[in-house]
Amino acid sequence: MHVASYSCRLSFLPSFGRWLLAPVLSCLLVSVQFSAIKAAGVIMTEQYKGAVDEFAEPHEYLRAEAFAVAVVIETPAHVKESIPRNTIREDIGFVDVGVVATPADITALESKLAFYEEKIKRYPKARSVLERHYLQLRGILATAKTGQVYLNGKWMSPADYAALTDTKQPGSRDLVIQGMSLKGARLSGFAAGRVKIMHAAGVSSFDAAALTPEERKSLQATNPAISIAEAPPPPAPVASREQ
Repeated sequence: MHVASYSCRLSFLPSFGRWLLAPVLSCLLVSVQFSAIKAAGVIMTEQYKGAVDEFAEPHEYLRAEAFAVAVVIETPAHVKESIPRNTIREDIGFVDVGVVATPADITALESKLAFYEEKIKRYPKARSVLERHYLQLRGILATAKTGQVYLNGKWMSPADYAALTDTKQPGSRDLVIQGMSLKGARLSGFAAGRVKIMHAAGVSSFDAAALTPEERKSLQATNPAISIAEAPPPPAPVASREQ
């Protein structure tokens, strides 16, 4: 668990209030641990309480870390931005489609598309951001309806998917990852800081940085061919001696 090291924007307060509250809020952020870490989405903010939806401003993020008084996001430009909680109207997480293989998966994807359609109508300023993901999902749905199986960004036949998801293959085992019980689990991929796990119920994705050492070790054992070892710490600077 990391500890916060960012300070909150106080631009919404008068200058005298900022001067008084800045040390207090800064201490709160430093002492409070992350309450949640989310991957990819857009936060809608309002300038004042009761503002209509059409004026809400979008803030797209790759990662969002929630603190007591603010949410710190990493933008697509890899810039850190702190958003006061009291300005947040809604946090819309982007849909992560791991697998579309069954009629139930197709129905779930149709529901996700309906969710995007509602948000696009509600927040016109976020239209371009949301439509990008909506159109991607609609393309996946169209191909899935032809009988192909979508798995982690790739298409395959139902027969190939059945062979790939055979939970009796060597290495698979029952695991508990971040409180989720996975039967016949096997590590199937590691990219962009997230691990993909095949299991009896389908495919799940987890933030690799949030894995405990025990979870990482047991998951790695299911598929040694895919390394999920933590990156080594940077070397300590060499102290120079004064002449």
